[in-house]
Amino acid sequence: MNHKRIIGALFLCLFIGTASAAEPTRAPADVPGWEGTRWGMTAPEIEPVLGDALKHLPGRREYGGSYADRAINTSLGPVRFAAFPQMRAGSDRLRQVLLERRGAGVSPRAFQAALQALQAKYGPPTETCTRPLGSKEATVTAEIWRFPTTTIHAAYTDFYTRSIFFEDPNRDPDPLVPYIEKRRNNARFLPRRITVRFHASDDRALGDGCGGTKD
Repeated sequence: MNHKRIIGALFLCLFIGTASAAEPTRAPADVPGWEGTRWGMTAPEIEPVLGDALKHLPGRREYGGSYADRAINTSLGPVRFAAFPQMRAGSDRLRQVLLERRGAGVSPRAFQAALQALQAKYGPPTETCTRPLGSKEATVTAEIWRFPTTTIHAAYTDFYTRSIFFEDPNRDPDPLVPYIEKRRNNARFLPRRITVRFHASDDRALGDGCGGTKD
């Protein structure tokens, strides 16, 4: 494996370790759903739970066996997300809620803050895993919480690890660095995202969200 990708994965794991070092919170016995919703709800049942903040999307987002036609803004600590209630195709019942953050606001520091908020509410994660892949594929680092009713996956996905981890992505770039080098560390050119998925624990088809080595 390319040693630069190993360095990148270790750098991100350091952020996760910092988040995990906070004062531990006792995990709840169970998590029945997300923000008052329950798995298997229909759209008319979800709407009064989430209220007027739940908005219709201009089109339908397809997710391979599921779809989302509504979204709501939400937060984990200081980190803002768009949340998409995903309905199972065919039954039109709630299967998963996807929280997603993309763009310039995605960084290891933002992921750390989101993890701290999750740990404050749900306790220590059940599993931590990383998946550093080949040079043309993404690196995924995830923390997973497993409860009897609900499983939660928080994942940081980075498609250009070799570029972003040699220079702190939370610092302004050096103005003396040539443009071609600066471009490699510019958030506009770094496709990264943070996702947090809530779904029924007995829905095995949704996977573990990482698929790599587990600590």
